[in-house]
Amino acid sequence: MSTEEPVVEEPVVGDESTAPPQKSNRGLKTAIVVLAALSLGLAILAGSLSASNSERGRVDDVQDAAAAMGSALLTYDYRNLDRTKTVVLRLATGTFRKQYAEAFEGGLDTVLTNTKAVSSVRDVEVFVGEISSNSASAMVVVDTVISGTAGENRRLTSYLQLELVHSGDKWLVDGVTNLNLSLPNTGGASPTTTTTPSVPTTTR
Repeated sequence: MSTEEPVVEEPVVGDESTAPPQKSNRGLKTAIVVLAALSLGLAILAGSLSASNSERGRVDDVQDAAAAMGSALLTYDYRNLDRTKTVVLRLATGTFRKQYAEAFEGGLDTVLTNTKAVSSVRDVEVFVGEISSNSASAMVVVDTVISGTAGENRRLTSYLQLELVHSGDKWLVDGVTNLNLSLPNTGGASPTTTTTPSVPTTTR
């Protein structure tokens, strides 16, 4: 009786059919490219949104400063004029600050006192013009109710052109033009009458 030894087949060296498949790195490279493109797009979007928010913030700051000055100029009570003067000078700078102070010293407070002038603001609307890194312009429309020796509760709409400069971390008013001076007389109360003194105007 013969004993046969089991035949063991040796693997053929170099036979690709028996080698384990190698993973391709093509998918990994594609994913990296996609992620890089996505990151770049998000960075560009973030920069655009940041610039847009910054510009919007500057417009809002100019608008707030112009509205504050328009309201301050046309809110007064002959019984407490120092408060009006203090508020306006705090919002002003340069040429207009000097001219407003001179206006009070030149008799504006006397006119307001003699006419018992009281003015309260009902509404303020601001239209912002050009803005640069350190200057801006705006038109302010202020609706007021005025009382005094000439009558009670008279309504007036004033149009002011403001020139602002950026000082420190805020906007200040450097020039004011009273646009009512160029409007035709409609027969109503005028800011140039003695009972409604005109806003000091900057001469440039």
